[in-house]
Amino acid sequence: MKSVIKLLLIVLLAIFQEVTATSSPHHHCIHDKISKANLPVSPQRKLRSVKHSPIRIVPYFVNEHFKLNQNTQKLIKNHVIKEIRNLICGPNRYTIPKEHEYAIYCTNAFSEDSCSTYANGPGVPNADFVLYVFAVDTTECSGGRTLAYSTSCITNDDGRPIAGFVNFCEKNLGQNPDYYAIKSITTHEILHSLGFSNNFFKHFRNSQGKTYSAVENLKINNKIRPVITSPTALQVARRYFNCPNLQGILLEDEGSSGSAGSHWEMTILKTEIMAPAIDTRRGRDVSISEFTLALLQDSGWYLANFSAISSYKLLWGKGLGCNFVNKPCSNAATYPYLCNPNITKVGCNFDYQAAAACSSSAFSNGCHIMEPAMANDCWQPKTSAKNCGPYYGISSQCFIGTIQDSLHISYNNRPYCFKSQCQINSISGKATLKVIVNICSSYCIKCSDNSSKCQECLPNFYKYNQKCYQQCPMGAFSKLNSYHCQDCNRTRCTSCRNTANYCTACTGPLVANDGTCVNQCPLGRSIPPHSDECTDNGVIIKRSYKILYFSENQVEQSDTSTLKKKFKTLISSQALVASTIELLFVGNDTDTDYFVMEFSLQGSYTQVMTSYTNILLKLNHHKVDLSLPGNHISALNITVIEKIDIISSPSAPIFATSKPATTIPSVSPATTKPQNNNLLSLTLLQWILIGIGSAIAIGISMLMVWCFCSKRPPRPPSRNAELLMNDVEYE
Repeated sequence: MKSVIKLLLIVLLAIFQEVTATSSPHHHCIHDKISKANLPVSPQRKLRSVKHSPIRIVPYFVNEHFKLNQNTQKLIKNHVIKEIRNLICGPNRYTIPKEHEYAIYCTNAFSEDSCSTYANGPGVPNADFVLYVFAVDTTECSGGRTLAYSTSCITNDDGRPIAGFVNFCEKNLGQNPDYYAIKSITTHEILHSLGFSNNFFKHFRNSQGKTYSAVENLKINNKIRPVITSPTALQVARRYFNCPNLQGILLEDEGSSGSAGSHWEMTILKTEIMAPAIDTRRGRDVSISEFTLALLQDSGWYLANFSAISSYKLLWGKGLGCNFVNKPCSNAATYPYLCNPNITKVGCNFDYQAAAACSSSAFSNGCHIMEPAMANDCWQPKTSAKNCGPYYGISSQCFIGTIQDSLHISYNNRPYCFKSQCQINSISGKATLKVIVNICSSYCIKCSDNSSKCQECLPNFYKYNQKCYQQCPMGAFSKLNSYHCQDCNRTRCTSCRNTANYCTACTGPLVANDGTCVNQCPLGRSIPPHSDECTDNGVIIKRSYKILYFSENQVEQSDTSTLKKKFKTLISSQALVASTIELLFVGNDTDTDYFVMEFSLQGSYTQVMTSYTNILLKLNHHKVDLSLPGNHISALNITVIEKIDIISSPSAPIFATSKPATTIPSVSPATTKPQNNNLLSLTLLQWILIGIGSAIAIGISMLMVWCFCSKRPPRPPSRNAELLMNDVEYE
């Protein structure tokens, strides 16, 4: 904090010369509330200088009351004070040190011979203004909105402040306050101590050294308002607002006694350093402007260096005319910053440096304007893995647009921060603003300079060939728990699942069934519309199997019933998936010495095949072995008895079991009409009509052949044919 205070004093040193001497979360200034409790006390007359020199402001850190953390201890510098009387100057009635008590009293302002020295100590050498700096949480800090406050404690003979204090509210500052915010707030409070206060406005000195009032009460918009009418400040305002007949510069009339009367009117000079509230997130965008410098120069105590105004130029209200200053801010025709939150909720702030929201504040006279939204300053660099769309950095500005985002959602009049460049034509002098927008492909949040090459997709979107998809495209697959697509085995599959070789659509006329490519779907399955993969069609099938067992001893016929029960219990408890089992034959094989179990599984195709797979797996692990007392019967293998029966068919039509000959894999199945191969579904009448039609067709064909043959002349015997027969050799 101390180093920042010293830095600010250097800034003020450059601004003022004198013989003796310049949201979102907002800092609300309560200056007047303090100064009225500690009015400056004037000593006797002091020697007046005949030429100006840089003001010397020296900070005195009251260490026992300045216990901020290291990150916050930064603020002012200048030179030191010459005359101070013993006086309370600071929060909690702090008394200045005895060694600072040093005063020179003169009966003639232009004669050193008339001066006498009265002192309790050496004073503060080489100083024009002593600033006592505190960091104490006082009652003035309550509410959390005041970060610092200040006042002057003593003036010299012509009314100029020569000592003051600033107190920082430790709890309200936090652990890591923004540098620019602290800089702006501290400058604001020091300017109050130097004389920017209604306690001093009525005691300014003109060029002849006479007291005059820089503030008057005028009737504006049917309301009596305090306005600044000092000559230099009024000249600046008339030129700035483009209002030659301006009578005075409005002072703030809202807020408590700590704000009203000692700040510029917020609605006309919102970003000026002496506005009543400072956005603590945007301290960089506060301007020490010629308004404040001119007013302090009009005090008669300072000579302002107007070339040292802030690098951030004051723009609010510039050139908007008399109606902007004198008419209420509720008039949209004369107040261009006005917004309606019911119509336009978001936009850009007035200088297009930040995305903003339409809102009002304590000093906006009830008017809504676009206030910068939290963490949406376009110039503030942001660290992010994303590089699509908005850009934040020193060359970025806010623009209103209807650009779609990565999810194809478009917003009307939404604010965006984009990089921009001002390009000036060397011939015509015409300026063009170039907006640089990096738009990645759909669903992509990070891409290379070539926006079509995506490096990172949105969460739950799949990346394939540097593009993003809601699911892997045709001919590609993703492994479980992965969002990276890989190519299928294109020699077999046109689409696949989980692995490159598990086909869900096959090349050529083949169809996919459980990951393999077959000529047609098995019984119990067909191809539904918009698919190339065989699925259950509601048909209940029965499929028969035979398990071959090796028995250590001959199985007697009397043992078969026992083995049946054991087998059925074993299989039913371990293998079946909603399918049923029926034993067909149990006994010794007539052709071999092996024992056999023949059985059938009944259910949908998936149920039957799943049960069969489970049985096969358990057989390989010897979990379908049987036993009798003194006889172990080991399962050797399982084979399919090529017999599949249809038990029942669904009432709905069954789709095709193979691809139509004209179907191309990439064409939707919905474009081809599947053929119904179930001839058993023909009615008796249909069979009779088919028979009659066939008989008629056969009769007509025979009649045509008879007519053709009866008209043809007889063919003579061919000798060549006879020779051919004779030339044939037989073995």
